[in-house]
Order: sequence, then structure tokens, then C-alpha cells
Amino acid sequence: TLARIKALFQKISDNGLDNVSEVDFKSCGDVHRDLDLLKMKVIELQTQLYDLDEDYQPLHTKLHEIDGIEKDLEKYQDHYRLSMSQLRRVHTRINQVWQEHKFQHDSARTALQTTELQCAVIKAKICDQSAHLSTKMDDIRHHMIRAKEEESGATTSYLAHISNWYKAQSASASSQKSTREIEWEEELAVCDRLLLGLNDFSKGLKAMRKEQRKRVTHSEQVMEQLNTQKSDIEQKINSLETEAIAKLDAVRQRFILPTPKSSSMLINIPRIFGLLSFFFFPPSKKKKKTGQQR
Repeated sequence: TLARIKALFQKISDNGLDNVSEVDFKSCGDVHRDLDLLKMKVIELQTQLYDLDEDYQPLHTKLHEIDGIEKDLEKYQDHYRLSMSQLRRVHTRINQVWQEHKFQHDSARTALQTTELQCAVIKAKICDQSAHLSTKMDDIRHHMIRAKEEESGATTSYLAHISNWYKAQSASASSQKSTREIEWEEELAVCDRLLLGLNDFSKGLKAMRKEQRKRVTHSEQVMEQLNTQKSDIEQKINSLETEAIAKLDAVRQRFILPTPKSSSMLINIPRIFGLLSFFFFPPSKKKKKTGQQR
């Protein structure tokens, strides 16, 4: 309309009313008067356009801000999805490794408990057998001393005979031993070997228990480290979600919830809400297709 009136004003100003039809313009009969009226009309329309521009300038500014925040949200959405995906993958992997070590820990602890019960029984038997062998060896030595006493007719004390017996062992080459003495010595040697074997077996049981305890302790340490790592990942996930919620809430407070001043202007802003909800409620393929068509 403004352009048409400007063109009409220029046409009348250049050529008068000769080439102007009554359909386009109804003259008052005075060309100068007509030009003044057209000029006033042009000024009026320009003033209205200026007022409209002033009225809608905040809306243009707000729409520009919305475009900016929409691009920023799209970038943040990509960052959020990538970071959350990586954190959840790490969290899942830590859970898997933790379950594996938990199984190993339970198995090692069960084996340790079983071994300790068996070792207690075996150790008791070893102690009984060792005591029996020690008693038997003392009896053999006593018999050997008694035999020596009977041969020599000596009446020395039992303790003195034990001391003399050990001395006689080093000087056995000087005297000829009887068959019974040889059997006793062989039996003593067998008992010594049995005692040595029992002691070695007891040491082996102790080393085995120590190794199993070491495995249990190691599994517990690894599980504790994994729990710490899992807690750190969960804290990062919570921080990322809290940050995203705070960002979305700030955008919601600024652009979605209308104020009395802006409620008449923010007409197309609800489209931002769809973008915000896209963070936690991704659209289906059908919705994506609809968005592309639109």
C-alpha cells in the first residue's frame, strides 16, 4: 500500500491528473491539495510502519536469541549424548569386571574355608602322629640304653645314659653292634624321616593357606578399587545429568514460561520445548521423518 501511494504521488507530481483514473485515485479537484493529502498519507503509513517495527523489535531480538540458543542446544545435545554414552559404557564394563572378581573372590574364600577345615584336621593328625613317633623314638632309645646297661653292668642314671648314648653314636665304629641295636637304629632313622616329612607337609599346608589368603585379599583390593572407579563414574553421570537439567531449566525459564510483557510476542517459542525434551526423550524414526518433511 505504501509503495502504491508513493508511486501515485510521484505520477501526479510529474504528470498531474491526466493519466490517473478515478479507480486508482479520487481527486478533490485541486492537484496541490491532492498531493498534500497523498504526502500526509505516506507519512502516516511510514509512521505506522516505524511504530510496528519498534513494537516488534523485542520479538525480533528474542527470535534471534532463540535461534542462537537452539544451535547451542544442538551442540550441547551432541556433547551430552557422546559423554553419557562413554560414561555408561565404562560403567557397564566396570560392573562386568567387578562381577568377575566377585566370582573369583567367592570361589577363593570358599576354597580357603574348606582348606582351613581340612588343614585343622590334618594338623591335628600330624600332631598326634608326631607325638606318637617322638614317644616311640624315646622308647627305642630307652631300650637301647637298657641293653647297653645290661651288657656293661653299669648303674648310671637314665639321663647320663642318654648323654652317653649320643656319645656312643659318634664312636660306634669302635664297638660291634648287635642285630637288635641295628634294628633300633634303623627304626629311629625311619621315625626321623617320618617326622621330617610331617613337618614339611605341615609347612606346605601353611604355604597353601597363605597363598589362598593372598588371593582373597587381592580380590578384595581389586573390588574396592573397582567400586571407587564405579562411584566416580556414577558421580560424573549425575553431574552431567544435573548440568543438563539446570541448562534446560534455565532455557525454560527464559524462553518457554511467558511473562506478562512477553506473552503477546512469544508465539512460536513452544518449538524450543520439543528440542529441550529431545535430550531425555529421543524421537522415534517416525517423528524424525515427520520433522524432515516439515
